[in-house]
Amino acid sequence: MILLTWNRDDVEAWPLEDYEKDRRRVDLGKPPKVTWSVGNRVNIPAGTKCFMLVQGNKYPKGLVGFGITTCEPYKGRHWNPAKKGLTGYVEVKWAKLLPVQDVIPVSLLMKRVPEIPWMGKEKGWIQGSGYQVSEKSERKLLEVWKDQSGIEEIPEPGELSPKDYIEGGSRTIVVNRYERDPKARAACLAHHGNLCAACGFDSVKFYGPEIGQGVIHVHHVTPMSMQEKTSYKINPVKDLIPLCPNCHNAIHKTNPIPSPAQLKQKLKKK
Repeated sequence: MILLTWNRDDVEAWPLEDYEKDRRRVDLGKPPKVTWSVGNRVNIPAGTKCFMLVQGNKYPKGLVGFGITTCEPYKGRHWNPAKKGLTGYVEVKWAKLLPVQDVIPVSLLMKRVPEIPWMGKEKGWIQGSGYQVSEKSERKLLEVWKDQSGIEEIPEPGELSPKDYIEGGSRTIVVNRYERDPKARAACLAHHGNLCAACGFDSVKFYGPEIGQGVIHVHHVTPMSMQEKTSYKINPVKDLIPLCPNCHNAIHKTNPIPSPAQLKQKLKKK
């Protein structure tokens, strides 16, 4: 197993719009061919399991994807035009890509798999793609991924097919299963109603009661990627709040993530 790294600070590395398109295609069972740099690393056979690790300073760090390489490393022009020379690449078939706001946080990885140098302060920390993971650490990482992503089975090389993919919205369980309990969503909406807490959009009034109830999103006041605990009780009145899809998307694309009240104030100024 290897770890591939994605510096989200570099907007050209994997533009978020492209990532979201790729993620949706993976959820539909039609994963695109993604080519990723591994620098000078060469000992990566085709069929190697890999995780995508978000790095950088602007966004939450952690795991967002699991896949399998489909070829050995090959040389090509550096993906960054500002850098000269060649670099190594592998092609990856993704089994699952998580929404970026649902990244499995490094704080949890450091607790569950402490032998891997996740952060820059640790000796030999992960500075580039292709980091080799030991068999012992691989087992731990796969368990973390199963626990946090909601995927029960990890595909083996050659097994990736549409049957292995989970539809995007059918079972989104990332940090813990209690948070995604539909009862928590229902309790939140029963208290707060269907009005977006930021822009005031009323999904039920606009779309009608049959469709509108499913359009409104429920936002975690404290983002899941910032939760250090693997399990905790949630108060649907204090910890959850309704947001329309547009405002929910806008909040999670802002760093640092604003509160709904802060976004509301920003919208008033426009």
